[in-house]
Amino acid sequence: MSSKEREILISLSSLLLVGLPYIVSVFITYQDKNLSNDEELKFWATAILIMIPLRIVSMIVMYILVAIATAIATGKESDFKEIVDERDKLIDLKGERNGQAVFLIGFGLALVSAAIGQSLAVMFSIIVVFGVLSEVIGSLSKICYYRGKLKA
Repeated sequence: MSSKEREILISLSSLLLVGLPYIVSVFITYQDKNLSNDEELKFWATAILIMIPLRIVSMIVMYILVAIATAIATGKESDFKEIVDERDKLIDLKGERNGQAVFLIGFGLALVSAAIGQSLAVMFSIIVVFGVLSEVIGSLSKICYYRGKLKA
């Protein structure tokens, strides 16, 4: 497995181990509360703002843990800084494009849900779910490009 694939898997693992449980807890907390529109907007904004640094910190911790595990297992330092060539850049761009396309569809659906009179909870739920889905699709497509299952 290349170091680029390892980086992608670390990011995806961080999302699945930290991001998804946080999102589930936010949805459970939301269901337990009876909020007005102003409180609902504040709740969702706070939940999303907390999720951003949580994901960043969790990715840093995952990189550190993988570097330590690699050093213990192989006896040498983990090197996440390999030379990046045009193929790597192209794969990153295509993976990001795939993920952003999924997020754009979700954002459009969220706007449509608001336009037809759905609650803020529906709109923000769609945005959060498609945000996570876009990251998963982007990461999985990058792995597929690296392994040759999709043409880069």
